[in-house]
Amino acid sequence: MRAFVLLAALAAGPAAAQTPDWCGASSLNTAERTICTTPALQWRDRAVNRLWGRLDGRAGTTVRRDNWLASRNACGSNVACLTDSYDARIFEMRELAGIGDRPRLRPWCDTGGLSATEQTICGTPRLADYDAALQHLSDTLDNAPGPDGWLSRRDSCGTDAVCIEDSYLDRFATLGAIARTRE
Repeated sequence: MRAFVLLAALAAGPAAAQTPDWCGASSLNTAERTICTTPALQWRDRAVNRLWGRLDGRAGTTVRRDNWLASRNACGSNVACLTDSYDARIFEMRELAGIGDRPRLRPWCDTGGLSATEQTICGTPRLADYDAALQHLSDTLDNAPGPDGWLSRRDSCGTDAVCIEDSYLDRFATLGAIARTRE
């Protein structure tokens, strides 16, 4: 049930402005259609494209890209597989571009003074995805209740990733119930 709520939250709201240009093509495969309807995959696709711009023309990059696309496309509609494929590709491309050892998962991850919980979110792609999806869902709901109580609960988790994930899923359920009553 909680996974369903999360998937609904990821799909909620207008995402057309963030959809990659190639999503309008008529001959998309299953993986590409999944990417075009999943905001967390869309931002990963944009990250890969930005990195590609830095690497284009380097020896071997076209072959690596083609191999990765075949591997990515083999994931079909499996969002977890696609997420893992993109994360691995982003990591590889950042290394090739000499950008560092980990992708920037959320814009605020590069700021100083993060709590232990925020550091855990920044170091865990799945939790960063939850945070991005929650931000998107919150942005689409007018007059949604503030996150104060929820943030306290989430931050009380410390570095316990399971506790943090549960707090996100609870928040998705709360906002999902609000969205449902407004339909």
